[in-house]
Amino acid sequence: MVTLFRIITVLLCARLGSPAVWAIPDTVTNLSVGQDVQFPVIHDNNMKYEVTARRESPYSIKILGWNSDQPFSIGNAHIVHPLYRDRVQLTVNGSLLLKNVHMEDSAEYRIQTNYLGAVLRQRDQLTFHLKVFEPVAQPVVKVTTNCSVPAATLTCSAPNGTNPLLHWEKVLGFAGNTVVYNGTTLHLSNVTGRERDSYTCVAHNPVSQTASEPVTTDLCPDSGSAGGRYHWVILVVLLLLLSVSLVVGIKHNKTLRRLSALGQNNERVRSPVGVPTLCDRPDGEPWSWLTLHCRAGDVLY
Repeated sequence: MVTLFRIITVLLCARLGSPAVWAIPDTVTNLSVGQDVQFPVIHDNNMKYEVTARRESPYSIKILGWNSDQPFSIGNAHIVHPLYRDRVQLTVNGSLLLKNVHMEDSAEYRIQTNYLGAVLRQRDQLTFHLKVFEPVAQPVVKVTTNCSVPAATLTCSAPNGTNPLLHWEKVLGFAGNTVVYNGTTLHLSNVTGRERDSYTCVAHNPVSQTASEPVTTDLCPDSGSAGGRYHWVILVVLLLLLSVSLVVGIKHNKTLRRLSALGQNNERVRSPVGVPTLCDRPDGEPWSWLTLHCRAGDVLY
């Protein structure tokens, strides 16, 4: 209980103003490449002690050793392993700082405090587990279409990142609801854009998450809609032609009626009842023309 209280006190005090990630004892701490991590160090200030930090896996390395007779600083550490000489630091708040973590820093670490004196007492010890990940990059989507069906296959891959997990998210039209599909490949049907849906590939690991550009379902031409549009165009053209024909027909009928009325008026003027008219034979026409074009009672000329 005393040890747990000291761990909590160290973490609460040291977190203030610290940009580094704090490792929690007996817990896996996930880190991105390049981050800093701090390990709390437990000790009893009423006694002399020695602090030892070790990397236990995949092989054992003694990172550093420090004695309480010296001020708590990296310059007073009597052992610093060459692999950590430029990256490990003892801080003024009583913690061990590991800077700029690498992928190879994924391991189990143990910080042990041995108390020095005539009376032997139990030592304090903390164990930490670090996992370092490369953040995932934006996924790459490959689209393969077969518009004779119409159908499409979407394939997603992550070019970078440690142990990326991939899944698809479908956004349903204007509603905005999301449906999740696990896996890297998605088979779609009816990709003519009628559904107004979009698909996004999401890549993630314990330290990062990123998404591809959305892919809409208008991957193939909508033959049904195109045919419908053509039918409307044809119908409009036919209606225009019919309208023009009606207008021309009406005007033609009016012209015929006007000409007919003029002819009747001329007839009435030329041939009043009971008055003989002169039937003149045009020049060059035979006399038989008169018998065909003159009426009885006309004066032949």
